[in-house]
This record gives sequence, C-alpha cells and structure tokens, in this order.
Amino acid sequence: MIEFKNVKKSFGERTILQDVSFKIPKGSISFIIGKSGEGKSVTIKHIIGLLKPDSGEVFFDNKDITSLEEESLLEHRKRIGMLFQHAALFDSLTVYENIAFPLRVHTKLKENELNDKVMEVISALQIEEYIQKLPAELSTGEKKRVGLARALITKPQVILYDEPTTGMDPLICEMIDKLIVQVNDQNKDLTSIVISHDLKAALDTAHQIIMLYQGRVHLSASPKEFLSSKDPIVRQFLSGDANGPMKLA
Repeated sequence: MIEFKNVKKSFGERTILQDVSFKIPKGSISFIIGKSGEGKSVTIKHIIGLLKPDSGEVFFDNKDITSLEEESLLEHRKRIGMLFQHAALFDSLTVYENIAFPLRVHTKLKENELNDKVMEVISALQIEEYIQKLPAELSTGEKKRVGLARALITKPQVILYDEPTTGMDPLICEMIDKLIVQVNDQNKDLTSIVISHDLKAALDTAHQIIMLYQGRVHLSASPKEFLSSKDPIVRQFLSGDANGPMKLA
C-alpha cells in the first residue's frame, strides 16, 4: 500500500531521514517506532504529502505522490484518516456533529444519507450513548473512540495513529490497542500505521514493526522477529537500558 524508496529529508544542516526504504502491505497494522527525534513524524508527513523528500520516492497504492500538485494532494489526503494524539475534537460540536463534520465538508450527501453513514460508524465503535454529548463531557478513552469514528467516516484506505497511547493509563492503552485491531478486522482493506513509543502495544498489536535509528530503517520485522533479534541496538531499545551502543542524543 505504501512504499518509501531511498527517501532523504533535511532541514537546514540537520538530516532527519538519511536513506529510508520500507514497504507497508495493504490491510496490515504497522508500527513505526524509535526514540524521540528519529523522524517518525517526518515520515508520516511524507505519507500525507505535507512534506516532499529532498530525494527518493514515496508510493501510495503504487502511485508516486512526490510529484503531485496541491490539487491532487488534496484528493490524495481524502484517502487517509488520522487519529491525533489528543483526538482534536471540536469543543463546540456534539459527538454526532464531530463525526459528521468531514462528510459535511467533503461530500454533498443528503441529510438522511449522511445520518446513515454516521450511525453506521457510531454503531461499529459502540458509542451510541455519547452522540449528543460535547467533548468536555467525555473521558479520555471516549474521546479517542469519537476521534477514531471521525477518522473512519470517509472510509479511508489508510489510517494514521499519532502516538495514540501517550500519557494514557494502562487500561486506556489496552482499550486503544484492541480498538486498532478491531477496526482493522472490520475493514479488511484498511491499512493502519501507528507512530508510537509503546513497545508493548507494538509487540502485541502490529503485523510489522519498523524501527528508525539515525535516519534509517534499522529493522523492519514481525513482532516475533523483532523480539528475537540479536542486534545490539534493538536489544538496548527493548530493554530501555541507557547503557549500550545506541546514541541517546
């Protein structure tokens, strides 16, 4: 579904992505991990088309998006849903209106058609009881569900999760991890990409783990292969030990 080929990206004298290449299969759950500053967010921005590489290619469904003009990029972004770290709901809108918002902006559906689509995703994520509430009345976990419903309402081909469990308690983390799997199971062609520091979630949830280190893909592997790797950088990252070959800054 997504392929990076020798992608390089610098900001001034600082090189963030040195020579990044990887493939993300259609219908999979892939985690992009690495310590802070390794280029995870920059990678995501290339997928969305918010950044263009200095060199290299980014393919989305076999189409190179690096040369697209702004109008084509706007169409490209409609194929992508995103769950932001803090859900990013509109405070003045009810849950129903938050979820309906992308359809009101990007489609010309009649009200009954729009309602059917909103209720379909609300039912799938089991949030019927919240639909007339405002975001301020919701718990953290409930906000995440609503944010995910809004991301799914346009039936995207790819959904991006930006640090979905950062700062959450273990019960909420577990709920979100299960939600990611549930959504992928319910939408067989959906490709999910998760930016995360949460190793437990990656090992429990991912089909593929892509670890970035020093601007390159250090390892792209299944959770089982990642866990059994003898690579000293991977072992140090898994252990969380400050002592080892991995540079901390």
